[in-house]
Amino acid sequence: MTQPDFVPITIAVAKFYREEVPSKELRRPAELKGPRRSGGRLFGSPGPDQGYALHIAEGYVEKLTLRPEESLSDAVTALVVIGSKRASIFGRAPMKSDIDFAVALLRLSQEISGSFVAVRKRLLVGLSHDYISQRELADLFSEDLLKLTPQAVADHTEIWDEWLEEPPALSA
Repeated sequence: MTQPDFVPITIAVAKFYREEVPSKELRRPAELKGPRRSGGRLFGSPGPDQGYALHIAEGYVEKLTLRPEESLSDAVTALVVIGSKRASIFGRAPMKSDIDFAVALLRLSQEISGSFVAVRKRLLVGLSHDYISQRELADLFSEDLLKLTPQAVADHTEIWDEWLEEPPALSA
């Protein structure tokens, strides 16, 4: 116990034990070192609290417009994957705007028709059961595209033009 401030300290009593503690560098296995991270195909996108994207995406279940061949779990997985990837680019945890972006990108809040049906079917069917497909879906979109606002991506239809001719090949 320390001595109270109101008690006078005499010279004879003012002896304190001190020990030098050598400082050493803490090494944590999950600590990222160097630049940001290793890049490349299927490496993933680390970011803080990415599981929160699942909680946010579950709030969109009632608002999603799915075709009969699309499952709800695949759609929610796609929202989480794209939302987490977008949040990791900004170095933060997922937010509602990230899931809004994914909904606008995949057009999950509106009825789709025409050749986009084949593209979305190829992207979503079986996604919740295939980890490699999830990583490939995350790698499919460029950082420049993921930095757009949800409103801008809804108007940005040219990203699908090349896919409408030849849909991307995902594992499944």
